[in-house]
Amino acid sequence: MPIKTPKARMAVLLLLLSLLAVYNFFSIELVLRLAFILIYTLSLEYLLWKIRGTIPFVPLAGVITALIIFLLFDNISPFYYAIIPATLAVVQKQFLRLGKQHIFNPAVFGLYAASLVGYPTFWWGISW
Repeated sequence: MPIKTPKARMAVLLLLLSLLAVYNFFSIELVLRLAFILIYTLSLEYLLWKIRGTIPFVPLAGVITALIIFLLFDNISPFYYAIIPATLAVVQKQFLRLGKQHIFNPAVFGLYAASLVGYPTFWWGISW
């Protein structure tokens, strides 16, 4: 089955990069971090869909947001620190909009806003 949409291609590419990063820097904590960020981000997105009354759909943008946060958020800090940028990203994506479009890239917004209060952000995912 070919991947037809750019959003799906981006999700697959980021997933492959994330899996390569986990493989290269393998630790159980890194696997748990990836799973936690994906589950938390998608769960929060689903909850906010319910609050807004949005009909659920395949959350490819949520997967992309979660994977970008996984690859850019400090991989040394405790995994639950990722709650702050993920929450900021999803809330901004759901509520800070012009029409049906979000204004900022959700993952970048969440990471930047979290960095303003001291959360470290850097590209570590393909640093091998």
